[in-house]
Amino acid sequence: MPEGKETTDKTGVGHAGKEGPAQELDFGINRSELDEPEELKSSDGTSRFRLFQEVITQLCMLEGYQHLAIKCYELPKPKTQRTAYTNKVTGEPRVFHAAYIRYVGLPLLVVEVDMDDYAPKRTLSTRVFGFRSDARKSFREIMQACSDNGVIWDSKVINRLCGVSATAKHPHRETTAKGEMQSKRVRTSSEYKDAWVSALDRAVVRTSQQASKMAYASS
Repeated sequence: MPEGKETTDKTGVGHAGKEGPAQELDFGINRSELDEPEELKSSDGTSRFRLFQEVITQLCMLEGYQHLAIKCYELPKPKTQRTAYTNKVTGEPRVFHAAYIRYVGLPLLVVEVDMDDYAPKRTLSTRVFGFRSDARKSFREIMQACSDNGVIWDSKVINRLCGVSATAKHPHRETTAKGEMQSKRVRTSSEYKDAWVSALDRAVVRTSQQASKMAYASS
């Protein structure tokens, strides 16, 4: 597990009140955070989902985190002719995973799209979202845009719908051992999860910093 870090409350926005400066970031106001977004279909978990679940559980053991829920959905059917929506191995709609968390009070959604049928040639970074308003609608629109775009994140849609967001790149399966002669070796399962947790933690901290700047600017 990555080393513990000191969490400073002054960088966190916290759970916004109805009139608070961070209201636009809080998708928990006047709605249930655990409600399924409109028209998104729940799906059974995959092996990637189980790994993601372990990573989120480990992430939420760090200081400042709260784990609310984790769910698995089918990617919406594209309105374009893009074919990446379909899993090449199963022939079924591609699956993505969504974890609902809080970091120092800031509600966030962490989304991972299962691209294992393309690996290692193609991956899609994990994204962290904090919505401006109506989380259900915004979540659905972001995933629809991703599907329409050939399973690629649409930055324009994300920027329009999110008050804060960040990208967490997946760690490499191989790591370089330092010494007189540099050589690559495959990370163990535990090492890979630790590296992914660290990447997600950095992304979440960036969203908290963004939210803090927004709250300061509006004060």
